[in-house]
Amino acid sequence: MGESFRLLPPSDHPPIAAQVALALTNLTFTVDSGTNYNDTYYERGDVSIPHLSCYHASRGAGDCPSGAGQIQTLAHAYGETSLAAQWGTYNEPSDVLSSKFNYAYYWRQIPNRRQFAYRFNEYNPNDNQSVYPRMTDRFITAESGECTEFSNITKDDKVPQNFTYSNGKITGWVEIPPAYLGRDGTTYIYKGFHDPVHAHSPEIDCGPRCIIMFAYKNPSGSPEPHAFYRCPISISEVQYGDHKSLRRPEHLVPDGVAKVAAASIALQGRWTAPPNDPIPKDEDKRNFRQFQYYASKNPWEIHNKAIDEVGETFAKFALGSIATMATLNPRIQVPGNVPHLGRKLKVYPVWFAILLAGIVATHFGVFAYTVFWISRAGDGGDGSGSGGAVESGDGYEMRDHGAGASQGGFRDDESQQRLVGGANKGGGSHTGHAEYMDESQQMEGVRPSGFV
Repeated sequence: MGESFRLLPPSDHPPIAAQVALALTNLTFTVDSGTNYNDTYYERGDVSIPHLSCYHASRGAGDCPSGAGQIQTLAHAYGETSLAAQWGTYNEPSDVLSSKFNYAYYWRQIPNRRQFAYRFNEYNPNDNQSVYPRMTDRFITAESGECTEFSNITKDDKVPQNFTYSNGKITGWVEIPPAYLGRDGTTYIYKGFHDPVHAHSPEIDCGPRCIIMFAYKNPSGSPEPHAFYRCPISISEVQYGDHKSLRRPEHLVPDGVAKVAAASIALQGRWTAPPNDPIPKDEDKRNFRQFQYYASKNPWEIHNKAIDEVGETFAKFALGSIATMATLNPRIQVPGNVPHLGRKLKVYPVWFAILLAGIVATHFGVFAYTVFWISRAGDGGDGSGSGGAVESGDGYEMRDHGAGASQGGFRDDESQQRLVGGANKGGGSHTGHAEYMDESQQMEGVRPSGFV
């Protein structure tokens, strides 16, 4: 018997090529989605950021207020809002930048004091409600240097609001109007004569972004003594978490704004004038020494607080002033990464090329496989004789009859063979059919029956 070749039916399992193609498809593209601030996707373009040049009087576009008093009033009001903020904690600045919470405020404990940080956001220019910000890698900090406590306090007998304070090394003097004094309360003091932006007196100036602030802990009914505190409050430059970050002048907070924020807890926008010039046009002649009083139990009140906690109070208020200014100031547009909500198809070119090559190779392989088996079926498998395809069971069997058929007859032992296409064994007319008789009949030249 000859060889048999069988084309098996398709497998129930997907071919390996199909599985590989599916895996490559998943690597070729993804869908960037954004449904809230935590999973927005970004595109390069113009972003909306706060105008940080000053404390603007309104959210609409416009120049900075011309009067120092209005700026100071805004600075103090903005600082109060930090009481309602959610605060996150951090150990290193990288903790702020990697946070997935939409916190604007952070704090950490450093030796002898706390440092407070604010992380800036950017917005899509179409996001008028500030719903889905991009939390940037830019942040700014506020902190207090080492505070000094003065517990040796005397009052002027003739002018009781005049205080002299000392700690044995340093002695100072300040006049506090009676309206800003009260039992069990705290009085915050900005001792500068000029507006904080132009404060250059050694008594209060501690750097381009630093102001020395004072607080008076009024007497109370408890054994706790009254005391004065002197604390240097500083605001950092805007810091970037990545040295490759896009840096623009519009990201920066000016030194003057930083100084106003550092003094904000004591500011109220009021000034006094010399008796001979009640309304001086020149602000250099206006005395901007100011006070704010907080009664007992107020969150900003410092009774029963350690000295480092007093400094924290100044710094927390200053940071809140900067943060709220950034939130409420008018916005400008600069180049950046624009946050988007929704979904966007993102294709990876390298993996797409690999997938395309895989598809072409798979199709070529299928074509070659098909040509190969068709050629095998056509020449009987080995080119030595005729073959035939016989349906058998669950597939197709390629059967090779070998080379036994010759002019003299057939190899098999049957007495006769027929190619039947609807033949009638009973004789008669068999139009279009050939019946081969046994070998003896063919040799005698006898015409097969059924032919006319």
